[in-house]
Amino acid sequence: MEAATLARLLRDHRIDVVVNCLGVLQDGPGSDTAAVHRDFVARLLQAIRDSDRAIRLVHISIPGTPESDRTAFSTTKREAERLIAESGVAFTILRPGLRGGACGLWRQRHGALAGGVSARSARRRAGCAVPAGRHGGHCRDHRLACRRAIPARRTP
Repeated sequence: MEAATLARLLRDHRIDVVVNCLGVLQDGPGSDTAAVHRDFVARLLQAIRDSDRAIRLVHISIPGTPESDRTAFSTTKREAERLIAESGVAFTILRPGLRGGACGLWRQRHGALAGGVSARSARRRAGCAVPAGRHGGHCRDHRLACRRAIPARRTP
């Protein structure tokens, strides 16, 4: 959707808050991380400015720091944050834990998503001895990301 169309919708419906929760995990047929995360946000920011309304943008982003960004998903999410911060639009950025399978952030950091390898292979390469399904609490960052999305199995 073009910025002018978005601006008209914001103005006509007297919108005060926009929550942007769009996201795609990786590039592929019909999925372009830059188009969704960065380019759409640029159009949305232009629409908010052009709407002549005091609109707050609530942007759902990612946890962590730019130094830990290793995928198109994370780098384009950070690019969107930069655009938002420089825009002059009132904003709030939320950083919920990533979720995907057992632990999206764990797999992203250890290469399972980026490298197309199995989680088991990624754990071995990273030197992680925590069994699959149990890694949700093995370090602070992963625990925050997992939010215990999958409960630990009890062993007899």
